Amino acid sequence: MTQTATEMLEPRESSFRMAAPKLSARMLLFLLAAMCVIPPTTIAMLWSTLPPIKENQLLADVSLENAPATDFYLKKFDDRKYDPLVSVVLKNNSDQPWTNIIIRVNRLFSAYDHEDPLLPGQARSYLVSQFGARGASYDMRYNPILDVLIHARLPDGSRATFVKKFQ
Repeated sequence: MTQTATEMLEPRESSFRMAAPKLSARMLLFLLAAMCVIPPTTIAMLWSTLPPIKENQLLADVSLENAPATDFYLKKFDDRKYDPLVSVVLKNNSDQPWTNIIIRVNRLFSAYDHEDPLLPGQARSYLVSQFGARGASYDMRYNPILDVLIHARLPDGSRATFVKKFQ
């Protein structure tokens, strides 16, 4: 049962590897051709069968209520007073109600309104303390509101957006 040094250095194939089917050159060429043809064909079929995406523009007005003056951020941080009544006011200027509203402040902090639809002509106020991102709530003392992004669902089921930038 002892092996010589040359027998120990020679690679041996296991019985499983010897029993495994071998891939011929013809089959390899077929598999490579299938890998190149199937993905573009699948994309073309999906492109022709799926309905087009309809991206609508919301008719809205966004304003800030009780927002601090522009010189507020020139003060030292310790001198900035927290105002819990600062809010983002959203008004529906369209003729359709909105549901599943998502309001994003500075592209990071979000608030969700899934309860009641926002009817045409109706305005709704959201306190800045309602906006959060990954467990942190928005605090006006750190950053001014630079932009507000609104996503809403229209009655036909499509989504619509609106962006308002502030200076």
